[in-house]
Parts: sequence; structure tokens; C-alpha cells
Amino acid sequence: MRAIPTIYDGEQYRSRLEVRWKIFFEALNIQTVYEPRMFSLVSGNYIPDLWLPKQQVYVEIKGFDDNRSQSYDDSIRYQELVNQTRTPLLRIKGWPDPARYKCRLYVPIQHRHIYPGLHWASFAEGESNQLCLAEGDKFIQLKRLDWPAQSIVEAPQIHSPLILSALALGRNFRAA
Repeated sequence: MRAIPTIYDGEQYRSRLEVRWKIFFEALNIQTVYEPRMFSLVSGNYIPDLWLPKQQVYVEIKGFDDNRSQSYDDSIRYQELVNQTRTPLLRIKGWPDPARYKCRLYVPIQHRHIYPGLHWASFAEGESNQLCLAEGDKFIQLKRLDWPAQSIVEAPQIHSPLILSALALGRNFRAA
């Protein structure tokens, strides 16, 4: 599927899918910055789709129909970015619908021992409405790497009413 350039809130986006996920984050009161800056990497120039300033996380958004061979090259680029910036990157693949997306969290090599490997995670609601990623029995709060680790007493609720509502807002966006 071809990306459809879309104007949202007075800003031009390269694809409607990027806008849908931006709306998802906004619905959860998570500030986003679109295409925050270009990075010069060994693998080439790269601009992440979104930046979550409070969480200090980059976000890359892809459709499920993206080319598989390109996906491998992208994974190398994402890991290169997080190692260079020491900042995590969340790759969201798919549409804001509970059954049509999955997330992967890329973390710098020096932090891998702290974070569970999440390759096909879903969004979940943790304590105090914190946005989390969960996959099987593994979960993590989406937050800055330099914040003190907080133990999560209860496993976050995957696709809680709050998450489902935010997904629906993103999914139902219609460009003017």
C-alpha cells in the first residue's frame, strides 16, 4: 500500500498511518514531535517518524505490507540509531487496531541486560495509566532509560479500555 501524504493539525505528514499513531499517543496525553531531526548514520541518513519527549523514545511507524528485505535493513538502521544516541526506538508495525499491529523495542546494546526482548509486543496500561509494552509474561513501561527503574506490582492490562479508546481514535481518523 502506498503512503498517503496527510495534513493534520496544520502539519504535513508523509503518511496517514503516521497521523493515526500520533492521534493514539495524543489520546493518552503523550506529547509527540513529528520527524524530530535527521541523523547521519553509517547506514545512511535517517529521520524517525516521532519523538516522545517525556519518555525520551523515538518511534518508527511501518505498515504490515512493507517489504521484508527492507525490514532487515531497517532493523540494522534502528539498532545503529539507538546505539549512537543511547535512546530507545519503538517500531510500530501495522494499523491502530488491537488485532492489526505489533511493536518492537530497540534498546542500546549497553542496556539490553535490563530490558526484556520485546519483538511482537502490544500496548498495555500499567499502574497510574502508564503506557507499557507487553508480550507474553514480559512487560516494560515506556520511559526514559535514565529514570530509576520502578517495579511494576501488577502486570499491565493489554488492550485496557484506555488503550482500546486511544486505538479507536487513531483508527477512525479521517483526513479532511
